[in-house]
Amino acid sequence: MKEEGSYRIQNFAANVDNEIRRLKAQVELFWDKELRCLRRFGLRDGMKVLECGCGPGHVIEKLLQTLPSSEVTGVEIDRLLVQKSREKLGAFGGNRAHIVEQSIMQMQFADNSFDFVIARMVLEHLPDPLNAVKEVYRVLKTGGKGVFIDNDFDMHLRAYPDISELNELYEAYCRCRAAEGGKPKIGRELPGILQEGGFSNVDLEIVSAHNRLIGDEAFLKSEGSGIPAQLVKDGYLSRDVLDRLARKWHDALQRKDHVFFRQLFVAAGEKLPSRILQPIAESERAGRGKHSQAVQEILSAGTRQESCQLLTAYLQAQLAVSLKTERERIPIDHPLIDLGVDSLMSVELANGVAADFGITISAVDILEAQNILDIATRLNSEIDQRKQTGATSASMPGTQSDKSGRESHPNDNGGSAQNDNDWEDGAI
Repeated sequence: MKEEGSYRIQNFAANVDNEIRRLKAQVELFWDKELRCLRRFGLRDGMKVLECGCGPGHVIEKLLQTLPSSEVTGVEIDRLLVQKSREKLGAFGGNRAHIVEQSIMQMQFADNSFDFVIARMVLEHLPDPLNAVKEVYRVLKTGGKGVFIDNDFDMHLRAYPDISELNELYEAYCRCRAAEGGKPKIGRELPGILQEGGFSNVDLEIVSAHNRLIGDEAFLKSEGSGIPAQLVKDGYLSRDVLDRLARKWHDALQRKDHVFFRQLFVAAGEKLPSRILQPIAESERAGRGKHSQAVQEILSAGTRQESCQLLTAYLQAQLAVSLKTERERIPIDHPLIDLGVDSLMSVELANGVAADFGITISAVDILEAQNILDIATRLNSEIDQRKQTGATSASMPGTQSDKSGRESHPNDNGGSAQNDNDWEDGAI
């Protein structure tokens, strides 16, 4: 196993120049959809952006063209690719493009240096992807986003008519990369790795490319024969298999109804402020019913967005106890029933909300909610409404007193804390 990972361009493919051209075609194959994902995950002009494993600079070139007011830094461990990248990006000048020869595993940047970090086709080549994710988390600014794009070779390129030799090729590729320290099936693991690496609000997208939409040429350029030829040379793939694969690929192209389809996994996470994470972490350690510090942080939040983030983490922490798991492993955008939340758990969560905030929410409301974020939005609106009507921090959480001195909950009729319009009103 190689400590630096499974990608060194000199021994990855049979011809270096052809491999650089293949890498460019691979970027072109997915770029439009990848860019839409990056923008949805928060990429915008004016940011200080880092790409880890920038290779010959194809993605950085796209970023510089797309973000004319942004500064983009690239990190690359392969000296030859550092040189190629600097040559390619020289036209953009030294003010906007910076290429640094170093490893994603130990970057020479200060903490909190970048607004947005991209690692494309990098984790799948590393023997220790978790520590790479932690290093990306370190150099991100608070509130910044990290996006990790990788393959999963159990779900790589597929063809119609079926080409069974593709399976043999990918099995050979996986054996070779694993022997060199890579994880070529890492795509499915990305959400968990990001959560373990410290990221919050983790999300996953699949981007796909289809020849009937973008043409055959894009696929032919992005695949090529250099990698299969190197696998034959290194003894991982037989010459006979490669010969049959080439013939079937050729024959498929002669059919009008042929299909080539490929997909990539795109995972993103956010670095939340420590003042948001710390109270929740302490409440998780304390267990259910001991969330006073986290509750006070929520009630004293300066903005509705921050309050909603805190409430989301609070709900994750409450459910983590019931589901006997870690808060980071509970997605905020999945239906609660799909996560395993049953009627008993929903009652426990409703009781916890009532005890901590004095807000009545029914178990059915919880089960029918679209996801954790929906519940957080609803609670956020109720808390905001109390603040606007003059409820004091002394009366929240818990009960309120009327003029007769009788203590009562906000909704003594047992109904929901607010109407359906309020449910929609708390959008972040």
